[in-house]
Amino acid sequence: MKHLSLLKHLALACGVAATTALVTSCTGVTLPQTKAHQLAASSNATVYSYNNTSSARIRTCNPAGPLPDNTARALRAWLENSTVKDFSYAYPQYYLELTNPKTGRTQVWGICSDGQGNLVGLLIPRNGVKAWDLPYVGAYKMYVCDTKDRGALSDAIMEELSDRGYDEYRLGAIRATGLTDEQFLISKPLTEAAKARIAAAKAKEEAAAEAREKAKEEAKEAKEETKEADSTATKTDDTTEEATPMSEVNDDSDDSSSTDDDSTDDDSDDSSSADDSAAE
Repeated sequence: MKHLSLLKHLALACGVAATTALVTSCTGVTLPQTKAHQLAASSNATVYSYNNTSSARIRTCNPAGPLPDNTARALRAWLENSTVKDFSYAYPQYYLELTNPKTGRTQVWGICSDGQGNLVGLLIPRNGVKAWDLPYVGAYKMYVCDTKDRGALSDAIMEELSDRGYDEYRLGAIRATGLTDEQFLISKPLTEAAKARIAAAKAKEEAAAEAREKAKEEAKEAKEETKEADSTATKTDDTTEEATPMSEVNDDSDDSSSTDDDSTDDDSDDSSSADDSAAE
């Protein structure tokens, strides 16, 4: 029994150690210029799309294509002008696999966005940990461009990857969940026209929801009014039924009196006829 207890403690300790290793792999800091050099020197740089799951356990990644030269230059410029910042949440829109031409070792970075097609930063783990093995939530350090060129670099990177169709696997996974509106399928920075369309669609959806709620309330009120009217009608019918027997009795009495009066009139007529006959 002591041996079993010891094994449990060892298993727990290993689990904690593994989790700690993943976290600490993202909390170390390497100079941005060093990462820019690694990107420039790498071979077989491949962009991956994935099934948009927050859990690394059920995450599947598909190669989307080689890293375009223009995107590689923009990413290097992003890194050279970046600072390392702390994040508790990282949402990779793409994963980037790099191969070291000297050692043959690979590393996987996360190209993280805000979900609206704008680049937030690069998630670059250490100690051989791959970004696609990490959940969305953690203690992460990302390389974030803080210069005036941030917006232009973000547009250049995200637009080209999207225009090449590199985001289709992720977008397909989102559609498969039933989220087919444009607001859920954003892959690159929105144009003003796209923003207007999404705003109009959202306003239309909100108006429709409000109308449905209003119709529901009106139907409920109408049902209550009908129920109340039916209840009142039922009470009236009951009162009428109770009063009907007395009315019928009165009607019978009137009929009887009328019959008696008719008989008396007939007798008087007969008596008058007899008197007239006697007089003659």
